[in-house]
Amino acid sequence: MSIVPPTPANIHDCRLYRVLQAKAVGHADFLATVDTVIALTTPLLDAIIAGPFREYTLHNAGHARRVVHLMGELVADKTMQNLSLVEVGVLIVVAYLHDAGMTLSATDRAEIVGSPLLDDIIRGWPDLAHAIDETRKSLQQASDEKRFLLEAELYQLQEVALASYLRAMHATPTRYDQVIDQLQEFAGTRDLLQFRGVSLRETIVSICVSHNRDVGWLAESKGPYDQTFPRDVLIAGERLNAQFCAALLRLSDILDFDRERTPRSLFTNLGIATRTLPGAAVSLREWQKHLAIHTIELTDDEILIHADVAQPAIEHAIREFCAIIERELRDTMAVIKQNSASVLADYKLDLPLIVRPRIRSIGYTYKDLAFRLNQSAVLTLLMGERLYSEPAAAVRELIQNAVDATLARERVDLRYKASPVRVGTFIDSVGREWLEIEDEGIGMDDHVLAEYFFKIGSSYYDSAEFRRLVGTADVEFTPIARFGIGIMSVFMIGDLLEVETRNMFSPRGDIKRRVITVEGRSALAFVTEHDSGRQGTTIRLRLQSPPSQVFLHQVALYLRA
Repeated sequence: MSIVPPTPANIHDCRLYRVLQAKAVGHADFLATVDTVIALTTPLLDAIIAGPFREYTLHNAGHARRVVHLMGELVADKTMQNLSLVEVGVLIVVAYLHDAGMTLSATDRAEIVGSPLLDDIIRGWPDLAHAIDETRKSLQQASDEKRFLLEAELYQLQEVALASYLRAMHATPTRYDQVIDQLQEFAGTRDLLQFRGVSLRETIVSICVSHNRDVGWLAESKGPYDQTFPRDVLIAGERLNAQFCAALLRLSDILDFDRERTPRSLFTNLGIATRTLPGAAVSLREWQKHLAIHTIELTDDEILIHADVAQPAIEHAIREFCAIIERELRDTMAVIKQNSASVLADYKLDLPLIVRPRIRSIGYTYKDLAFRLNQSAVLTLLMGERLYSEPAAAVRELIQNAVDATLARERVDLRYKASPVRVGTFIDSVGREWLEIEDEGIGMDDHVLAEYFFKIGSSYYDSAEFRRLVGTADVEFTPIARFGIGIMSVFMIGDLLEVETRNMFSPRGDIKRRVITVEGRSALAFVTEHDSGRQGTTIRLRLQSPPSQVFLHQVALYLRA
């Protein structure tokens, strides 16, 4: 059993840095490189609180130092001895670089404000968009004495949007390249991140990017013999396990979860508890959650998070976050354990996989009671006769969606002229009848499937991305599908759904063909991916029973209409 000690006030007192010094004998230039990165990023990280992230829990140099401290605590003694000089140096560098993209200079701010991407974020956040529109209207009629306050309010609202923008962009290769270029300019060198003349830049950027990606990314490969995070690269004679470094960064980052990250004096001086800006409630909850934590304890079987809490909502947030940490631990360890026996022998993270909150509830008894929806009942209500007067209306939804997709493609692909939507039926090998609706429309990539197709009430055609993609600023695009309940309506008449789709015009460059199979409206989707296939979407629905003549007549009426 051990208690994670407080983070040293100086990076030089952290275990990992002391190991770096010991291993760097005869390599003073590499030690100087790491020290330069620490020195140059420290003011940048500390400046984060002066920008859009002033109300976030701290992502400053103190957070970077705590990540280095946690890295040293999580690595087993034998593994620490086995780590190469390059690995130890890379770990410290990524601890200081991984959040550096959250900094924002005055020049950066001027370029981003008013850009299409920031406008998309604002329009996708209705409360924020409304607040900005109302403030701008008030400014047009304001007296001189009120103008200053309104301009200050508009600035704060733009800061909220900028924080959302940078939160999404700070962990991208482009953003890290911008930061590293800036650091090299400060240092007066063309390649700051190198060891014995071999550049570490690409590897360091990939590791930093990974901390904000799904854990499965650690196991990805670029090709049969090209891992995204190789385990045994040689850098001027020194070994580098990039996957281990990336795993240790994400675990140390998520475990920096206590009141060191949320000084009460700063919380008070920022006035976070009284803020009314959009998103302020989330910031308040995060600060209060961290302020409540006072000890992290490691045992052989579990990680204990000790906290004193005076509000049940904060206790609930701590319990939820403990579950997130536990899932991250389990998933990361599962990826690491896929390695060969030789790699596992040299790179061990002997961490318990259970994360348990140990909370003292002050002034209340904690009960996990809240209003919750009965999903099955609500879906039955949505899918029932109160919404549709006849089952064939579900077919109308499918046809209308296919027509919308076809018209949308016309906006994206100027060479394309809308082709008819094909509707038909076929009998499978066991005698079951299927309905098939095929279009050559815009199709869907992975993002659209997850965020719109499978979300009840979400329409991609209302999204800022679609408006930008098809240029609806000049020409109105109005989809003809009437209801926002999505594909789930098909389970009124069918019991198995198959969707085959590909979007060659994906703004993310995701042009894979995907086949999605769903066995009932509460089932988990089964997805396969393929590198080739036609543009557009095909919906196949296995009908619950042979269609009646009335049903077929209703479908024919919809088609003629």
